[in-house]
Amino acid sequence: MMDAAKSFPAEDAPKYLAIKQRLIDEIRGGRLHDGQSLPGEKALSLHYSASRSTIRNALRELRAAGLLETSKGRRSVVRDLSARRRNRRFLWFGRRPEHHDEPARAPIYDALLRLAEADRTTLTYWMMRGENDDRWLAEHLHEYDGIVVADIGATELMPELARKLRGFGNSVCTQERGDNLARCVCHTDDYRLGRMAAEFLFGQGFARIAMLCVSSGLRTLSMAQACNHRFNGFMDACLVLGRGRQYFPTVFSSAETDVTDPAPLLESLKLRENRIQVLWVMSDAYALKCIETLSKMGFRIPEDISVLGCDGIDSGAAAPVPLTTIGHPHQGIAERIYRLLLDGIGREIPSEVISIPPELIIRKSVKIASSNPIER
Repeated sequence: MMDAAKSFPAEDAPKYLAIKQRLIDEIRGGRLHDGQSLPGEKALSLHYSASRSTIRNALRELRAAGLLETSKGRRSVVRDLSARRRNRRFLWFGRRPEHHDEPARAPIYDALLRLAEADRTTLTYWMMRGENDDRWLAEHLHEYDGIVVADIGATELMPELARKLRGFGNSVCTQERGDNLARCVCHTDDYRLGRMAAEFLFGQGFARIAMLCVSSGLRTLSMAQACNHRFNGFMDACLVLGRGRQYFPTVFSSAETDVTDPAPLLESLKLRENRIQVLWVMSDAYALKCIETLSKMGFRIPEDISVLGCDGIDSGAAAPVPLTTIGHPHQGIAERIYRLLLDGIGREIPSEVISIPPELIIRKSVKIASSNPIER
């Protein structure tokens, strides 16, 4: 058995305590994050110009303090930062669940909530309700460790709350927007989504494609931007693929009635006369209404006409004709947002736009060429 003097050489004691303190400072300062693996003993030994036994003693002290976790055969991992020992509080600032834009955001919130619950974190859903509630939130915003700003127009907020949201250092928005209500944007690349739609549809042999974009009043700048990015991505892909001279009837509508009843818009496209093979609808919720209306008009989906959606909402999978769509990778977006918020506790996160690639979800509403992709 090794004696105490051999295990803790007197001349090494100040060294390992000094290394321990330097690592604590790195953790407290946020330079070493919760869940981050430390370099191996050899690398730490070289970095601190210390023996490996000195490094082991420093790491043992940190484990005893609850700041490191080590399992056999694996590197040490930072755990239980003092700033995170209390129950973290994150805020999701969104619209009412029944709002027409919200179904596309809900799966991101649900995935974020699962991550939070598994990690002793409280995620509060705050709805836009009125000036009194907005004033209360403006006064209590500092009590939250991080904020997710969903698709909200700055013009709809009281000025004091909008100003405080802009100044909040640890905030992420789920949609690229023009009002800068959050430090960082984490969203799906809508331009790339449009290109993916063109590549997929042309890959299935479609030549007559109609596009349909409906947003009641285009209440938010970001919604209008998203539709434009998707449309531009589609048209640019057409040029690259040599389809630039083809006819692609497109409808942009902001009429309230069009949201509830697609029939007038579908009739305006003269689907049979124009021999339309596929309808690309830039919203899953509206695509499902179009399928229902097309069926009443005597069209079979996808035998007579195919329908491609956008968003990837869960209800698309459970529809009578399961909706093929190009969607947001909800889990991937939620995981990236959660890591950004954790890393940003107590400091300002970088001001940047993070684009997550969209994903193609093949179901039953689009007629697939003989070389079928995997359906799910």
